[in-house]
Amino acid sequence: MQQPLLELQNPLDVILGKEFFDRLPTSAGIYKMYGDQGELLYVGKAKNLKARLMSYRRVKITESSRKTLTLIHRILHIQ
Repeated sequence: MQQPLLELQNPLDVILGKEFFDRLPTSAGIYKMYGDQGELLYVGKAKNLKARLMSYRRVKITESSRKTLTLIHRILHIQ
């Protein structure tokens, strides 16, 4: 597989910022992802919220499903 010349920046870094990810708790919980019209896109649960949401931040274009990539590009807010 050919490697891209440049890795594109994950939209979550641009929209939510590094500070959002830095202050996430490591406790268990539920998270909700919303789109630009306020529509609920996804509800997830995690034993460690910080680790789970950081995994979305580390998504690689060449290694992720189309469904995951589409979700990440639609997210405007995570609660």
